[in-house]
Amino acid sequence: MFHKKWLSVLLMGALLSACGDKAAHTPAAEPTQNAAPVANPNLPTIQVGTDATYPPFQYRTEKGEVLGIEGDLLKAIGKTEGFNVNMEHSSRKLWHETLGKQHDVWASAFYDNAQYPAADVSKPFMQAYIVAAVCDDKDPNKTINSTASLQGKKIAVSQYYGQQMIDLATKLTGSPNNVMVTDTFYLSARELYNKNVDAVLGANYVLAYYAHEMKNQDKTRYVQIDGEPPRNLVFLVKKGDTELLNKINTGIDKLHANGTIKALEEKWLPTWQPSVVSASQ
Repeated sequence: MFHKKWLSVLLMGALLSACGDKAAHTPAAEPTQNAAPVANPNLPTIQVGTDATYPPFQYRTEKGEVLGIEGDLLKAIGKTEGFNVNMEHSSRKLWHETLGKQHDVWASAFYDNAQYPAADVSKPFMQAYIVAAVCDDKDPNKTINSTASLQGKKIAVSQYYGQQMIDLATKLTGSPNNVMVTDTFYLSARELYNKNVDAVLGANYVLAYYAHEMKNQDKTRYVQIDGEPPRNLVFLVKKGDTELLNKINTGIDKLHANGTIKALEEKWLPTWQPSVVSASQ
């Protein structure tokens, strides 16, 4: 299913600044963007569904453009494998309904440890880690340095991750009463930096993005969760479209080999790229 129509998307939600600061603002420092590439009329265009609420993997600018590392990677793959890419914002919950119909590919921080019976899965292109982000803006938080030390603490988690992550938060803190489920990652981070919770659970890159945007990167630590292996990120491809799947997999291999994926990580995850500074004990 190829189309040559480019679609517009909606306005990105504003972010907050500083611990406890409730004033909204737009992202303080987006990666430098080149002019949008012009679609090659001689090449097919694949339609990519993405829930553009998951920076730095994908998000929307004030002009409605979808930006992020996954879109840049797919466009780089298209350049080597001969196709244009159009990123379209859509609800992640609808991926199985739109894949193979209005979308050829879904790119929305999918992990290869899950089952996707309605899709073919690409090779992994990068890894993420499940961590608890802690802001050392109050003394009790400074004692959170392991998985065990999260017992009895209050943890925020976005419903975007699904019930499995909510259950993990309950296990870590010891009670569902200590888990605050929010609608978005932004809201989870806001609860942390407004001192309403002790930690926020999620992927390291996403939590580091919000620590950076809310100007708290110097106060934020990341505790890797015991028993949670690295998550390999993949693209979902229309079931049975082996030609497109092979092109994407070939492109991933080429871009790993020539350093493009590493360069994209450095572009989107610069000085605030997180390392897990506190391992579980």
